[in-house]
Parts: sequence; C-alpha cells; structure tokens
Amino acid sequence: MNKFESHHHPDIWKWIMDKVGRSDNLEILDVSEEACVFAISLAENHPNNKLTIAARGDKPDFDLPSNCTYKRVDFRKNFADIENVS
Repeated sequence: MNKFESHHHPDIWKWIMDKVGRSDNLEILDVSEEACVFAISLAENHPNNKLTIAARGDKPDFDLPSNCTYKRVDFRKNFADIENVS
C-alpha cells in the first residue's frame, strides 16, 4: 500500500483531510471494495478516526486496525443492515 500511495498519490490523506477540514475524529462508512483499501490505510495512519466497513463479502483474512469495525450487509435486499451503524 505504501508503494502504491507514494507512486500514485503521496499526499492523498492530506488532501482528504484538507477537504473535510480536520484530521481527527473522522468517521468513515465504507461501502465499496475499491475505497476499502484506502480507508483501511487511513485508519492505520490516523488512529483517532473510526472506520466501519460494510461489505457483502466475508471479512478479510488479515487483521484490521483496532479502530475498524467490519459489518456484513446486503444492500440488495434493503438498508436495514446499516441502520444501526454509527
């Protein structure tokens, strides 16, 4: 991930935090596999932020950062699976 980030967009997290106007106490709800890689990296680099991964697939085999929560959902049925996600 570090190699990808340094090659493609070395300042992506600074850019994101500049856009939202802060770098701490962010809460991210991630609903796509592509964004998940970036969101996990953000959670690793900024442990004061909270990440909830809502995915149809199985939980990844690797360890998630301690500030990440994984929730299995199926948006095709309804949105009830994420109603209580904070």
